[in-house]
Amino acid sequence: MKKAFENKKEGLGLYNIINRAKTINADYTFTSSPGEGTFFEMKTSMNI
Repeated sequence: MKKAFENKKEGLGLYNIINRAKTINADYTFTSSPGEGTFFEMKTSMNI
């Protein structure tokens, strides 16, 4: 994950997702495998 933030030529998509998850106190995980893509999971509670 750290490597994704080191390349300044790329967009800020992951950075924005992480900040939004933190804003709503969500738990999140990223799993990435070469040739398989990236999986993102976010869990948060909702008061209805």
